[in-house]
Amino acid sequence: MTEVWLVPARHWTARWIGDQNRALWGGFAIETTSGPIYFAGDTGYGDHFQQIAEKLGSPRLAIMPIGAYLPEFFMADVHTSPNDTINVHQVMQAKTTMAVHFGTFPLGDDGEHQATDLLARLAEEKELSADAILIPDFGQPIDIE
Repeated sequence: MTEVWLVPARHWTARWIGDQNRALWGGFAIETTSGPIYFAGDTGYGDHFQQIAEKLGSPRLAIMPIGAYLPEFFMADVHTSPNDTINVHQVMQAKTTMAVHFGTFPLGDDGEHQATDLLARLAEEKELSADAILIPDFGQPIDIE
């Protein structure tokens, strides 16, 4: 049996002008025989990442949003930056972290490649392996062990 949990995230919700925050936002964790897979959803950085790791254990795969993080004074509460994603990878002790939520729609002041370029540079500076931080090309299949 596969278990799927709704887990905390930091964002807001709205479908139109009069219904802000009437629905719950969240991410998902999926328990597999090889260990949990964590999908952060649309979220800002917070202590919920540590809480999720404490509850579920270290994910074998963490799927993290990296785009639409600029300007930080406005976006930080609801969108993780590439730096936040490196922190989450380390806090959760994820085996592999895969970047998503970048390069498709101009939702912030970061350009099409700024988030991916920064994430790659930060991963290299932290001496994280190529298997630790994945930045897929559009349409690229990713095999996760």
